[in-house]
Amino acid sequence: MAKIVCITSGLTGILNASFELMDRLKSDGHQIICATPWDVSEKVKRQGFEYEKLPPIDFAPVLVEQKRVRSNWKKLLDRYKNISANRNQLLKQIYPSKYIDFLNRHQPDLVLLDIELHEYIIMTQKEQVSFVLLNQFFSIWRRPKLPYLKSAIIPGQGWKGSDFGIWLTWMQVKFRRWLQFGKQKLKSGFTDRRSLLLALAKQQGFPKKYIGENYWPGPFLYDELPVFNLVSEELEFPHNKRVNSFYVGPMVNNQRKDLAAQTMNNYSFVDVFEYVEANQAKVIYCSISTLKQGDLSFLNKVIDAVRIMKNWTLVISTGKLIKESAFIDLPDNVFTFSFCPQLEILSKADCSINHGGVHTINECINFGVPMLVYSGKKSDQNGNATRVVFHEVGLMGDKDDDGVEEIRKKIDRVLSKEIYKKKIQELKEAYLRDKDSKLLEKTIRSFL
Repeated sequence: MAKIVCITSGLTGILNASFELMDRLKSDGHQIICATPWDVSEKVKRQGFEYEKLPPIDFAPVLVEQKRVRSNWKKLLDRYKNISANRNQLLKQIYPSKYIDFLNRHQPDLVLLDIELHEYIIMTQKEQVSFVLLNQFFSIWRRPKLPYLKSAIIPGQGWKGSDFGIWLTWMQVKFRRWLQFGKQKLKSGFTDRRSLLLALAKQQGFPKKYIGENYWPGPFLYDELPVFNLVSEELEFPHNKRVNSFYVGPMVNNQRKDLAAQTMNNYSFVDVFEYVEANQAKVIYCSISTLKQGDLSFLNKVIDAVRIMKNWTLVISTGKLIKESAFIDLPDNVFTFSFCPQLEILSKADCSINHGGVHTINECINFGVPMLVYSGKKSDQNGNATRVVFHEVGLMGDKDDDGVEEIRKKIDRVLSKEIYKKKIQELKEAYLRDKDSKLLEKTIRSFL
């Protein structure tokens, strides 16, 4: 039995995925400690794991003397006069001494580290503690024939999907990132987050060979260091994988203790499924959590697309940004909830309309639910949507362009075409095979 510490940012998606990861390792006999730099103690304790909160990461440390300087020009001049002193001051501010205390206190055999927690990665290497990075996305590294994850490029489709088109996109991203980093350096007097982290890495003897080009949002990526990709390799685009990259599959915890469904209307999930049974209706679950108030029109189009289809039942999770009271004249086959326990509704769904979030896609694989993806066009959502299309487990739409009739046709196609059900079922079976064969547990043993 090993002592394993799992550290994530604490954001909902990666945190929920870590619950399944930790549950599997705990069942394999390991002692598990969960830690995050933001307080999620209630969520973690509800799952029954030992938890410790780490100090918050300071993403934008401020120079003490500049708090008193009002003029931006004076601030900039001061930064350039005292580059070395300013950098040293800020390095002291971001130095994660309490994290080092945490490692020394627990003496873990292995640390599983969110790939975006750079200070912790640098210091774990410094303390010579064995660790593996956790990547919740599909490949974010530049590889031949692999499109940039933020793009909507599908290999083999159009000139952008050609080898040259894919390469050119990477070059454009590289140039934009170079400009972005250069601007941040000059504006901050070389005290921007990336410069500080590179200085911290140098100060702590972090090997240069591990720091790679970064095309993903954030200061940099890592080369060679072992990484667990918490996604389905079968849903990835074909490519030569990065060295030391392991696909351990989606992490979906079916025993996750979500809150109950919440709605301001006088109905519950019981009423939803009574309607489904009475009308022999297909269940369409729509969860577009990144939509803003200005995108309310899209959800209204989805409602109108379903309105006349009495053999369809639409369940909408509105999230925090859109109030249920914003919807008027709802038909009998549409039910809105401010919060849905997603695993419960997906277990009964015939189609998922989602924004392309990787964790929702993983949960659709877990339950074998075909998808209609309306990408939120943020982060990895475009890249996830294109993988859904490429592997024929669903369709992709455009929330800004598709009208009511187009949405209705796409829903009907996802519900009626056997290819989508067949392909998503194949993904589900591959996922279950990996889970039953204990792929994660076997992979992790080589690091203990």
